[in-house]
Amino acid sequence: MAADTTEWKIKTLIQDLKDQYSKTVRNNPDTVAQIESAVRILSFLVAGRFENGEILSELIYSASNLLVFLNDSVFKAASKYVSKVVNVTKEKIKRWLTVLEYTEVFLEMAAKKKWGTKGAWIVITIIQIMKTALRFYVLVKLDGGIGSTPAIQPVDREILKTAEDEHDNLEDAWDEEAAYSAQEKTFTLQSSGRQIRTLQAGKYFNLYILL
Repeated sequence: MAADTTEWKIKTLIQDLKDQYSKTVRNNPDTVAQIESAVRILSFLVAGRFENGEILSELIYSASNLLVFLNDSVFKAASKYVSKVVNVTKEKIKRWLTVLEYTEVFLEMAAKKKWGTKGAWIVITIIQIMKTALRFYVLVKLDGGIGSTPAIQPVDREILKTAEDEHDNLEDAWDEEAAYSAQEKTFTLQSSGRQIRTLQAGKYFNLYILL
């Protein structure tokens, strides 16, 4: 019983952290973009400056890609203009493919450093077999097409933001038009304060009933 309670608390804590992170990303898109750029620039700055600098540089570069991928997922989940996931299995596989594609160079370099050229080729072979198997499964079993590289493309956030702004402006215009129309279709009696439908509005209402 205690183990179940502990597991529930851990899951709740993880979900709270995820929700808080998503909220922070959505509310601070400019800051998020600056952090992503800073991490990517850092990957170029450390190359060749330290022992194993190339591996560290590739690790940071992979991390920057994964950070962008994570934040893109947050923006897509919150957007009304990105189609929601229909096939959960296909989406999960594409996510794994994307992670592999963003980290494979680092894994190859780390394997070469640790086990030499032979070890690097073993890791390369394993990664390519995994990628091929996953893509083949998506193509044949899930009818997902050939796909792209990376499997999930980065989001064009500028286009997404422009679409959302245009939608919000359109909604505001509709609200103003609706309020104006409501005022035009009724008038208030001065003696009783009762609102009466105008003849024009009544005509359209009767026509609606007849149709």
